Amino acid sequence: MTETNGAAPEVLGLRKFKIYTRTGDSGSSSLYTGERLRKDCAFFEAMGNVDELNSCIGIAREFVGDIDNQVALQLEEIQSRLIDVGSAIATPASARQAAKVTHTRYDAKHTVTLEGWIDALDEPLPPLRHFILPGGGKAAACLHQARSVCRRAERSVVALACLGSGAPEQFDVGVQGSGSIVSPAGDADGAGDAERAAATDVQVAEDIMDPAVTVYLNRLSDYLFTAARFLAVQEGKPEVTYQKAK
Repeated sequence: MTETNGAAPEVLGLRKFKIYTRTGDSGSSSLYTGERLRKDCAFFEAMGNVDELNSCIGIAREFVGDIDNQVALQLEEIQSRLIDVGSAIATPASARQAAKVTHTRYDAKHTVTLEGWIDALDEPLPPLRHFILPGGGKAAACLHQARSVCRRAERSVVALACLGSGAPEQFDVGVQGSGSIVSPAGDADGAGDAERAAATDVQVAEDIMDPAVTVYLNRLSDYLFTAARFLAVQEGKPEVTYQKAK
């Protein structure tokens, strides 16, 4: 690392940029395509939730690594893919920058990878006949927390996609003022009622959100739930089931 004439230090020949830029001090930030929007708009709400999810998975991975290295490696891969999810959210397909849209397009093969991991983790698990309480050891508990945050991230992404089509500037409104940040369908997954789920299907506005992103987040919550159960079994922790009030 060298420093000359007060210039920024260089690392391996690359200029080191400052962490702070002051450009967001007024409460706005930029999408990858360059549009500046309020930080409380639906785009940044979705990206923030995905970022929080990534941090939760990072905490879980620290505990998982002491129990099952293979699952820890899967979580590491997922964390990288969530960075890609954030990039896809920050690059609406309606932007007039085809190269950036193409560069950040999310590949549906990542969901197929998740499904393969889910099937492998689920294979040795006992059948699920009752609701289970989040817990089952530190690793499993952290994975359950990540699952809950994943559902929130998914809801915010779906809400963004359902706001309609058009240029990103039209969504430059605070989340609380939009009236649309909560999905009307809620979390229907796992309810066991296919007809009701079909009745609440939403059409993702593809010029705002790559449909592959919402599918990935939906499958990721299934993965995190299955991985939590798997880690609890690996640690020999019992699954505590829901008990109806007496």
